[in-house]
Amino acid sequence: MADFNPDVKPVAEPNYLGWSKAIQQPEADKSAEYLLKGVGTALGEGIGTLDTFAKDLAVNEAQQKGTAVRDSFVSDLEKATQVTSSYADAWFDLSQLKHSKGDFVGALAAAKKVVDLNPKNASLAFALFFVAVILALLWPLYHKRIFVRV
Repeated sequence: MADFNPDVKPVAEPNYLGWSKAIQQPEADKSAEYLLKGVGTALGEGIGTLDTFAKDLAVNEAQQKGTAVRDSFVSDLEKATQVTSSYADAWFDLSQLKHSKGDFVGALAAAKKVVDLNPKNASLAFALFFVAVILALLWPLYHKRIFVRV
């Protein structure tokens, strides 16, 4: 008896006359597909070019405005370095005025002119003053062992 061979490769059935060949449909007209694909690609490239152009304009405008802001900031810093030396001179002049003439009203006006607080410093000054007032009000109560519960 012959040996059993499970590894036999399948063989295509012979097609002698070509009658067993499958029927194929005719291909459709693809001109509209190619036209729409070309129009879409062209529109995508055009929009991409316009987007790049708009981004370049925005970057240039931002750089110009940023340069202007940076230049004004640098000039303000340069003024601040000049002002700090003038503050020291003004405080010296103020102390001389106070000691020599005893003119407290003039000294107060000079101090107000010299020390013009910006909003951050004014806020800090208010907070410190508020804490000092509360501390001054509550200190005697604390020494008398009177505690206020909130």
